[in-house]
Order: sequence, then structure tokens, then C-alpha cells
Amino acid sequence: MKFSKVTIYVVILAVAVSVVGLVYVQLQIFREDVAVYEEKFNLTVPEYLGSVYEEMRNDRGWVDMVNNFKGREFFTLESFEKAPDNLILKVLKMKIDSVFARNNMNIAYRVNGLISADTQCFFYADQARREANPNIEKVVNEENANNFLCLCGPDVGESHGNHGAGEYTAFDISFSYPNFIAKNAEMLRVTVLLLLILIAAFSYTVITINRQKKLSELKNDFINNLTHEFKTPIFSIALASGLLKKSDEVKKSDRLSKYAELIDNEGKRLKSQVDKILQMALVDSGNFKLEKKELNLHELIERVSRAFELIITERNGKLNLELNAHKYYLLADETHLNNIVYNLLDNAVKYTEAEPEITVITKDSAHGIELIIRDNGIGMGEEVQKFVFDRFYRAESGNLHNVKGFGLGLSYVKSVVDAHKGKINLVSKKDLGSEFSIYLPWN
Repeated sequence: MKFSKVTIYVVILAVAVSVVGLVYVQLQIFREDVAVYEEKFNLTVPEYLGSVYEEMRNDRGWVDMVNNFKGREFFTLESFEKAPDNLILKVLKMKIDSVFARNNMNIAYRVNGLISADTQCFFYADQARREANPNIEKVVNEENANNFLCLCGPDVGESHGNHGAGEYTAFDISFSYPNFIAKNAEMLRVTVLLLLILIAAFSYTVITINRQKKLSELKNDFINNLTHEFKTPIFSIALASGLLKKSDEVKKSDRLSKYAELIDNEGKRLKSQVDKILQMALVDSGNFKLEKKELNLHELIERVSRAFELIITERNGKLNLELNAHKYYLLADETHLNNIVYNLLDNAVKYTEAEPEITVITKDSAHGIELIIRDNGIGMGEEVQKFVFDRFYRAESGNLHNVKGFGLGLSYVKSVVDAHKGKINLVSKKDLGSEFSIYLPWN
């Protein structure tokens, strides 16, 4: 397959856009996950904080510990971290973990709090925000901390304690969900790794395509130079064989005439194969330019057909020309169009094992002319027809390649037809022959 620079750039752009789009989609999914996680946290945590609050209020021993606390301490509790050495905080974390575990609340949390002996009492959740001491409100007014658990010892003070107003110890606890990215770091790492693998694989593919393209260009240059080097000896052989055939001494000897004819025929066959290689090298090089001029397609067909009349007659075959098109002048490259007709007739002769019966038909089309070449050869199955226009592919007769060639003829034919903005179709059945139909526009 040929890869032009434009094709490669388009592929690179398409994949780059796809990768960027994939990253964008992943980020959107991640943002939605964060939003769902946040909503879940905000809906469930207040309910569970209420349970924690009730348990702590009813735990007289723990409340006594709180009321006996002197001083002021800010603290942080993490869901999967060890609690501080402070016994009050150890018990608090244990109670929070216990409530969360009973409710199958398997989420990470962070508690930022203040335990202080010099604050007024305030209460749980939203009520605490409204009734809390303004100083405490400033302390706890933290971003992303929307759930509050506030506890002091008023009930205990009324029934047990001797604390006066302002002497009770109070908790202010604000819950927030920790960094969601950290919690999902493993998933993010896998996603980033897969994206990097995708980018690396694509980069390797592009580099390989560029390398292969350069190698292909070098190969074409080599073949071009090589075939041009063959041109000189082939021309010399053709010239020598022509002189030999005209020699009186050779004409008098059947054996020498046979050898001279053999040299001439093999020289022509070698020239034909070299020309095909040059034609395909020209197509591959990107310098394939048509030199269009107005030509008579019927005259061209008749001229090429005469080259095959002798071969077909020797095999007791027939070459029928049904040139029915009324508008048979078209704008085309005469050399390449000549090669198209020659290649198709050559294949029709080579791939016919019995007496060849070949028909060449032209007929008018809506905006051009249709050229049909039909034979009674070995034909092709559907599996062969899929690849018959591929370069170097050759249809087989039985299990053997018993017809010499490089498999370039039909590939070249299709390239020339495409260059003329035409179409080529094949209809064939095994052992029943083939029909190539070519549409060529007038202009």
C-alpha cells in the first residue's frame, strides 16, 4: 500500500485527536465519579454523625474524660491512620469507625477538630452552625467541611458535674472527604500507562511507515536504474537479432533461422517485462503524469490487436473486434492506453489453454466509452478476484504458476485507469473465462 505524506499526516492528526478525545472523556468520567462520591459522602455522613453523637452523649465515662480535659488542642483523624496518643481521640476514632462499619460505609474520611475546655456548649450538625459561639465558628469554618459534630457536657454537667457556665469542654468536629485522586491513584496510573502505551505504539507505527516509505523510494530508484541499465543490452540484442534474421546466410539455414527467431522473441519478451517494471516504478515514484491528447480508441485497438493476430491464428483461435461505440475519440495518454489494451490481450492469450477466442468490444456510455475484453480462458474464482489487481499477485493455473511474469500487468492497468478517472471491473468464473470492463471518460 502506498502512503503519501498527506495520508500519513492525516492519520497522525486523526489519532492525535482521538487520544486527546480519549483523555478528555476519561477526565469527564473521573469528574463525574468525584461528584457522585461527594454527593454520597454528603448524604450519608450527617446521618452517621448523629449516631456517633448519640453514642458519645450516652457514654458517661467518655464524657467525664472530656469534661476533665484541660487546655485546647486541634486534631486530625484519618480513616486509615493510627489515632493520636490522646485517649479521648482514640475513643472518638473508635466510635466513628464502629458506626461506619455497622453501616457498611466503606469510604475514606478525615476529621478536623478542636477539643477545648474554655468554650460554651453547642450542638450537632446544622444546629451547631447556628448556635455555636462565634469564636468557635471561626475555628471550624473550613472549606469542604460541611458536616459538624459538636459535643460538650451540659447533660452531664446538670446531673453530675460542678462546672459553671463557660467551664464545659467542647468538641467541634468537621468531616471532609480526602483527596479522591489519591484514593483512585491506582486506576489513574493504569489509565495513564495505557495511554502512554497507545501513544508509544502509534509513534512506533508512524516511524516504521516513514522508514518503509524511504526504503520503498530507494527500492524504486534502484529498480529504475537497474531496468534502465537493461535497456541498452536489450536494444543491442534486438538490433543484432534483426540483422541476423535479414542475413542471407541465416535465411538459407532453417536451424539458424530458428535460433535467430528465438533470440528475437526472447529479446522482445525481456523488453516487455522490463517495460512493465519501469511502468510500475514510474507509478510508485509519484512522477506518474499523463500526457493526454485526443486519440482514436478504435484505431489504437486495431493497431494493438494486429500484434496478437499471428499468435492467436497459430493456436487456431479467433480475435473478434466489435467496435460499436459511436463516440470513440477521447482525451487520454496514448502510451499508457496502448499498454492497457496490450496487457489485457496478452493476459487473455496467456491464460487460455484451449483455442483462444477473444472478443474486444466498445460501446457508448453516458459520459465516456466502455471497453470490454472477453476471453474463454481458465477464469478465476472469487478468492482470486479479490487480489487480482494487487501488485505481484498472479492467478494460478491449477497449483502451478505455469505462465511467466511478475504479476505487475493488472496492477499497472488499474493504476492507469484510475489516473484517467475511469473504472475497471472484472467478471470471471473458474474454467469459463474472464471479462474485463473498463470505463473511460471522454475528457
